[in-house]
This record gives sequence, structure tokens and C-alpha cells, in this order.
Amino acid sequence: MDNYIEIISIFYKDLDREYTIRQVSKQIKKSYAYTNIRCRELISQGILSKKVVGASILCRLNYKSDKTLGLLVLKSILEKTAEIEKEKKNENDKKLAEDFKEVERSLKEFSESIFFAQNKFHVICKNEMELNQKLSSLNLSLKNSSGFAVYDKQSFVQYVKQNGLKEIILIYGFENFWRVIADGI
Repeated sequence: MDNYIEIISIFYKDLDREYTIRQVSKQIKKSYAYTNIRCRELISQGILSKKVVGASILCRLNYKSDKTLGLLVLKSILEKTAEIEKEKKNENDKKLAEDFKEVERSLKEFSESIFFAQNKFHVICKNEMELNQKLSSLNLSLKNSSGFAVYDKQSFVQYVKQNGLKEIILIYGFENFWRVIADGI
């Protein structure tokens, strides 16, 4: 499983990217033989899709596969856990971890997914107007954030296409987050 997560990780932030098996092996710093076996396993399970170009195989995530979405959810959870553990060690970052918990507790009933990027909380919801009203009535005392960005599913897909997923931390709604992306790509 860890081998698969390691390979999925290189595709994780750049969703439309295709890599040759050689490029994957360089990214994960493993031999070509090892990487070739693992990538072919992922292809046979439908987690990666392949395109043959000359003698090379280009791989990319197969968003139609529940296994792919499951691994992306697992990777997101591992990343959130690692970020929170890292923040516990730094006093200033402890406040951000507290913000994560406060936002999740306050907004999860109105949200499909919540993530943190570019120093603000991003919320995917069904009804932007209702969530914005809820946000204005909440008294959240966030210490390390410059506020909120609210999206419906369609505007979120546009955000991802324009900005990618660099430097995000998923906080809530892991599966919903990846399903919206899978449906939009």
C-alpha cells in the first residue's frame, strides 16, 4: 500500500499530469525495474491509465476508478495528519491547527468539503448564499487565516483548473473533494 501511495503522491498536486515510468522512478527515487512493476500493477488495477507513445508508457490518474479516489482520500488524510503533527511542535502553527478544528466543527454541516490553501479556508458547498450567510453570523476567531473562499462545485472545478492543488491541506470531506474533481476533469 505504501508503494502505491508513494506513486500516487507524484500525481497528487498536478492532476492532469502524465509521467513516463522513468519519470516516476526518478521522482520516487526507486529503480526503474521496481517502478515499472508497481506502475503496471496500478495500471492493471485501473488506478492509473496508460497511453503508449513509442516505446514509452505515459501514466496518469484514472479518476473513474473508486480505487484511485480511495488512495487520494488516504493520501489526503495522511497529509492532514502529518501537517497537524508538525504544527503541534511550533507554537505559531498550533494556532493554525486550532483554526482547522474550529472551522471543521462550525462549517461541516453546511459544507461538502473544506481545505486550506493560500492562507485561507476554501469551502465547497451546495448553496453559496446560505453558507455566506452562515459565515457572516459565525463568530470564528481565526488566528492564522485571511478568511474564506466559498465555491459551489462548478466554481471549485474552475478554481482547480486555474490554480491547481499546490500547497493544500484537506480538512473535511475528503471523498467529496476528490469526487468533485473526478467529475469535473
